[in-house]
This record gives sequence, C-alpha cells and structure tokens, in this order.
Amino acid sequence: MDLNVSLVGRRDLAGQIYAQLRAAILDGRLRAGEAVPPTRELARRLAISRNTVAAAYDRLAAEGFLESRLGAGTFVRETGSAARGAPAASPLRPRARWDEVAVWPRPMPGIRWDFRAGLPDAALFPYEAWRRIMAGLLRPSALGDPGAAGDPAGLPALREAIARHVGVSRSVRAAGRDIVVTSGTQQALDLIVRVLLEPGDTVAVEDPGYPPVRMLLAAAGMRVRGVPVDAEGCAWTRCPVTRGPCTSRRPTSSRWACRCRCRAAGPCWTGRAAATW
Repeated sequence: MDLNVSLVGRRDLAGQIYAQLRAAILDGRLRAGEAVPPTRELARRLAISRNTVAAAYDRLAAEGFLESRLGAGTFVRETGSAARGAPAASPLRPRARWDEVAVWPRPMPGIRWDFRAGLPDAALFPYEAWRRIMAGLLRPSALGDPGAAGDPAGLPALREAIARHVGVSRSVRAAGRDIVVTSGTQQALDLIVRVLLEPGDTVAVEDPGYPPVRMLLAAAGMRVRGVPVDAEGCAWTRCPVTRGPCTSRRPTSSRWACRCRCRAAGPCWTGRAAATW
C-alpha cells in the first residue's frame, strides 16, 4: 500500500520522516512484517535527497522499529509493531443518541450450524454463470463511459427486469420507474425510514426479531417498542403502540386486524412487501 508521508517546510526532514513512520508503527497503521518504501522511491516522491530518507530509516532500525533484509527491502520488525489499540483522541464526537445504539457483533468463526437470518447458502450461488455474464459486461464496448454517474435509483434495464419478474412471479403491478435498487435490506429500510418517519416517532417491531432493523430504527432516532410473538407471528393485540409502522409476516386475518386497529386510532402507515404488512 502507499505510505503517506507529508513534509512541512524544509527543516529537519529526516526527523519528520522518522516521527511519522514511528507513529504509524506504534498505532498499528504499519504492522509487523509490512514493507516500507525503498529509500530511493520515497526520496523521489518527496523530492528530497535519498540520504535524508536513509537517515530516518537508520534511526528507526537502531531503535528496533525496522529491519533490512538483503535483496528484499526494509520491513517493520515484530518487536517494533504495537497491537492496534483505541483510536486517537479527537474533539469530534457523535451525537449523544449514538451512545445508545448497540454495535452489531462480529460472527464467531468455526460455527458448524449458522441459523442467522438473511444469509443465503453460498453453495447454491451460480458462480460460473455469474462469472461468464460479468466477463461479458466488463468488455470495453459494453462499459460505455465508466466515469459517468448512473441513475441513483439503479440501472434502468435492471429495474425494468425486476418489474417484469415481480409482475409474473408475485402479481405485483409495477413499472421500472417504481423500482429503486438498493444494496440490501438495511439500505432499503433506511430509505423508507428517512422518507416516512420523523425522529421521535414510535415504531413497533417483533420481539424477538431481526436485530439490525431495531438498530437501524434506533440510530434514526425512533422510539422502538417490541411486540410479543405467538404461533402466527406478532401478537398485535398486545402491541404497545396504537399507530405507526407495523411489519410482520402473519396470516391475512391477523394483519387486517392490526390495520383496523391502527385506523381506529388514527393515520397509520403500512408497507406491503411480499406477504408483509
């Protein structure tokens, strides 16, 4: 990777290079075993003498931060590299409500059976067909102008194809202009929340349910309330709110009861996605 070294003025250039490389090693940006640029290359990039860079490298090597390998280059020593620690202190702070948003835990390696929701079986993905199609689309003649910004709602041809597909397979009457392509469920929900809700609105979600949805709503400033589940999904008769977004996979009769309850209380937004209110 390119190593960023910036020099200020023309005084003590070797000292500036030494200090910046030392800081990068100590805070973990340069890790043990990683190569630093050759002295000739770094000197050319900084428009300075090669001896100036060599002096900084020699000082770092003398202090145990760098080591030279004959015919290979100069590398960060194991003893000179510190484990990546907490980020450097900064006066910039996120808004207070972010302190209440949980961090999504990383998956634990070595799990034999993974029951996390929303993860497809990678073994079923048509890799060969995908690779063949991608190779055709990445031809220069097919790319057009790669630097031009595309439609923010997604590739028009893809949106038309999606509209035709859901029209046949799901009986959804839609045109390509009605489709917005997102990077996944979380981005789609984020767009919906930004358009339809205001910070401070109360939103009812399944409990237990899909944690990333709850985290997204909390990050957007919503008051999230859990709804107990029963054999058919959300038990809307026990819903802690009487108006607001309600989403659940549930038989039509139960969803209709929820809709009627919301209408009795006042305006209510309901979103239909597949068999979901």
